[in-house]
Amino acid sequence: MIRPTIARAVALVLCTASLLGGLAVITTSTAVAADPDMTITGVPVECDGAQAFVSVRFWHARKLSVRFTLNNTDGADSKTPKILFTADNNTQPQQNHGSGWVKVPAGEESVSGDFTWDPSAIELVHNLLVTVKNGTDAEGASCTVTKRIWNYSQLARRVAEFQAGDPYGLGAEGPDRFDCSGLVLYAYENMNRGQGPEIFPDFEDTLGIRTAESEMLKFRQWAGDNKRTRYDAIAVPVSERQPGDLVFYDWPDYPRSADHVAFWVGAGKVFDGHTAGVPIGEHAESAYWRSHIAAVYRIVGVSG
Repeated sequence: MIRPTIARAVALVLCTASLLGGLAVITTSTAVAADPDMTITGVPVECDGAQAFVSVRFWHARKLSVRFTLNNTDGADSKTPKILFTADNNTQPQQNHGSGWVKVPAGEESVSGDFTWDPSAIELVHNLLVTVKNGTDAEGASCTVTKRIWNYSQLARRVAEFQAGDPYGLGAEGPDRFDCSGLVLYAYENMNRGQGPEIFPDFEDTLGIRTAESEMLKFRQWAGDNKRTRYDAIAVPVSERQPGDLVFYDWPDYPRSADHVAFWVGAGKVFDGHTAGVPIGEHAESAYWRSHIAAVYRIVGVSG
């Protein structure tokens, strides 16, 4: 079901509303505004004459919501830019969104819209593939560009939850015993669960670490460079946590800047390798835990 939620996604000046291919769209002269409800906001996808900004909320390993703005940067009387959204999986056929190509209406400079989508033809959405062209084939389109927006946090959370009930083991990183950072490592290195090539390979080598503190410091570095790359992180306010985000805790009796890491579940709960004698699983985040949150990071990725 497609639900228009345009007001938060676009909104400085609204010009004209229309309906294209079942997708609610409106024209606007602005880019997508920042939105804490989305997993990643305002990813640019652009080439000569066409400029799109795409925000995505990954709800779980398959369902997602998209908000976008597509601009004709050559003016309303030039070619007709268009945009296509495709759910991609490493091992199964891709699935295009039912709206197909969405075009900037004739005589307009931009179009915006949003939708929520559960592409049932594939088991998992590894990434949302966004394709932008600066015109139609009949117009002699000269530019096509694609970007992939990766669904890391939900895929990793899914793998972690498969380990529910396994025993805790200090320093263990699987496959059947884990500590807190070992569970995170295992989840990110095994998103495909053996089904084809991994989408986040060599997680440990990429980070060069394997403790909660060193994971947090590496994600802080990723988040601080203000770039959107294949492996990236976003620092998230505690009040804006989404399921799948990584929450780092700092116990005051220890010298490290982070002593524990957990997947945020929501509703006051986390999923983690908790402590000795407690199986891997879902646990309440107590007031004491909340008062010792060191950082929250969302692992994201954008690639060409």
